[in-house]
Amino acid sequence: MAIPQLFQPASPAGEKASVRLAIDKCISSLKSLDSKTTVQKAGESQLVFALPRVFHPSSDLGENAAALEPLLECLCDIDLAYRRYHPDRVFLYPSPVYYERTVIWDTTPALYARGYGDCKSLTATRVSEYRAAGQEARPVFRFLPPDQNQKGQFQYHILVLGPYGFEDPSKIKGMAKHENSYFQAAS
Repeated sequence: MAIPQLFQPASPAGEKASVRLAIDKCISSLKSLDSKTTVQKAGESQLVFALPRVFHPSSDLGENAAALEPLLECLCDIDLAYRRYHPDRVFLYPSPVYYERTVIWDTTPALYARGYGDCKSLTATRVSEYRAAGQEARPVFRFLPPDQNQKGQFQYHILVLGPYGFEDPSKIKGMAKHENSYFQAAS
């Protein structure tokens, strides 16, 4: 997870405290699922969550879902803290940020610095915008196991469930129509 605001000296102390609280809550949730979960700093601005029991071809789908939820909520909570301390930041949809797959879970400032991101980062940014405006929103996901798709790997897609129903920031920000077609039947 790329969290530059946690490591930048100029970041407001309150924002850093909110980010740490979100991370601690996430770690606690993940450790309750698997006591071998660890988190380490990587590079100048990233944390790496090691989750040995999930997200591999033979892992249990229920355990994958149980681990994905606190990770997504953590990213949303961190983005909400950022939005509260940087209210003038341009919103996602009018920004030049576009959809492209990544392996990094980018927080809003990392997403904007990169200029692109995939469903997890785009959704978390959009959820934080709703929450900062006092509206209920949450990340939701769909997944297919390796034996049910042509790529032979887990296929995840993350959406926003907001005040107006389901919203797909990835599609709005340029994801090709065919890229998530395997979720059409599951929606």
